[in-house]
Amino acid sequence: EELSADFVPLYCSGDGGSCYVSTANLDGETNLKLKGAPEGSSAIFDPPTRLKTAAEIKSATTETLKKLPELSATIEAEGPRASIHDFQGSITFGSNEKTEPLDAKHLLLRGTVLRNTAFCVGVVVYTGAETRMVMNSRAAPLKLSNLER
Repeated sequence: EELSADFVPLYCSGDGGSCYVSTANLDGETNLKLKGAPEGSSAIFDPPTRLKTAAEIKSATTETLKKLPELSATIEAEGPRASIHDFQGSITFGSNEKTEPLDAKHLLLRGTVLRNTAFCVGVVVYTGAETRMVMNSRAAPLKLSNLER
């Protein structure tokens, strides 16, 4: 299922808080891209061992969601723009005022598909017309024969 907004992941169930996404709908590339959550937010959640069964995934998801209230953070992101390859922002964790930079590796785009990763929890930074997918879309050109022109 495609992601419905642009968001910064706070935790991904892959190794080291990483996840893989397919961007074929955005740029036509079929290779999976490695994305990840900032180290500070991943550290709050105990990374589970390899999740194999549906029961393990459900249990890990429940435990992760229970720990969300422990996370206090502020995300600052650049204004909406069309570039799907660049992103600048920062995340500041309230508990120790530690600030980490955010870049394109930390932004999951609308229209991408999460692959080879059980689940991912994040914060939406752009929705609707402000998503990079929508900002890059344009009306389909009309196809007319030479006689009709």
